[in-house]
Amino acid sequence: MIKFASIGSNFIVHNILSTVTKMEAYKYYGAYSRSIEKANKLKEKFGAEKAFDSLEKMLSDPEINFVYIASPNSLHYKQAKMCLEAGKNVICEKPFFTNTKELDDLIKISDDKKLFLFEAISIKYLPSLEILKNLLGQIGKISTCMINYSQYSSRFDKYKEGIVENIFKSEFSAGALADLGIYNLHLIYELFGMGEEFSYFGNINDYGVDIAGSGLISYKDLTVSFTNAKDCQSENIILIQGQEGYIKVCGNIQEAEKIEYFSDGKLNYLDIKDENPLYFYEFDYFREIYEKNDLKECEKRLKESKDVLEILEKLKKSANIRDSYNYIEPNM
Repeated sequence: MIKFASIGSNFIVHNILSTVTKMEAYKYYGAYSRSIEKANKLKEKFGAEKAFDSLEKMLSDPEINFVYIASPNSLHYKQAKMCLEAGKNVICEKPFFTNTKELDDLIKISDDKKLFLFEAISIKYLPSLEILKNLLGQIGKISTCMINYSQYSSRFDKYKEGIVENIFKSEFSAGALADLGIYNLHLIYELFGMGEEFSYFGNINDYGVDIAGSGLISYKDLTVSFTNAKDCQSENIILIQGQEGYIKVCGNIQEAEKIEYFSDGKLNYLDIKDENPLYFYEFDYFREIYEKNDLKECEKRLKESKDVLEILEKLKKSANIRDSYNYIEPNM
């Protein structure tokens, strides 16, 4: 049985708990928030045994063996380090950490203590991703790929009124690339690997982060373009073009219900609608690896997360996007 606690109280925590608390292998033990009122709301809604407003007190509880972290991005490293040093396994929301230096430090701690450290990135474990990967060989040599994942932020109306929340501030290592683009980067990495050249062009706000932007990742004979935006809505799409056909996913891979592909002169459709909730597969994977005590598999996944984090770093640098290490605040 995995007895876990959560850090954070935002909507993603509610979405995750709606799935994980229904899985037999997981027991929701503790909810942490800086606000004890918010922690108690999570406890009551999802049936946790305890609520905490002290992280140190929560981590001293011997009943907890996993901690799920969904705090602002800039807090991931500090909180994950506290958890690991307290002997707790960690599942941390995307984007994993602000930079690869943070991740390297935590990998060393988790290795020394023989603990599991996972990035919560749902798309890597979806059956629909495997279906998409298996189709690549049916369209000939791939020439280009275009991905759009844009979503009008629920916080953007306030932003336009001058109320700037954490997701639009460099102090919290935030922005469109870190929040939405990270899905694009993991998808690109899963389909095509690391890449050779990286560039990103962002609409940078006064806090030094992007509210929208587009990027290019170049390979030896392939170019991938992607767009992510939090200030506008768009049809989300994945379009992969090969010399003998194409593949089109109508929507992002997390939510799409079908794949259209043209191969051998024929237009085909595949139903990829899934009955399981979005977050089921990643947490079922974490359970399996933990029960097998398969630290080698965890190490493999950490290598993949580090590669993607390195891509994120290079793209941020190309666009001069700031984060919690060099954040700015505008003069009001």
